[in-house]
Amino acid sequence: MILIIRISLPEEGFKAYEIYEAQALALVAAHGGEPLHILRHLDGSGETHVISFPDVAAYRAYRTDAGHGALAPQLAASGARIVVQEARSIDHDHSDFDAGF
Repeated sequence: MILIIRISLPEEGFKAYEIYEAQALALVAAHGGEPLHILRHLDGSGETHVISFPDVAAYRAYRTDAGHGALAPQLAASGARIVVQEARSIDHDHSDFDAGF
């Protein structure tokens, strides 16, 4: 399972978000997840993460972990707005790629 996570942050929220992020990524790892890419937006508007989990059950276990819920105040303090979207890899030969974007 691959997730694209888009995080929009106010400029003053980065410090609080980085504290949340360090703890959240430790929980991701505890549930078998792995950050594949963590990208900071060049315009300063936030970050995009590409995270993999072994399966949906592992992701659900992460989301329902009591430690994840305990991080909610830190996340709220950052002012982050988060959108999570499931994704998949496409074949290297692009046979399933829609060039009509």
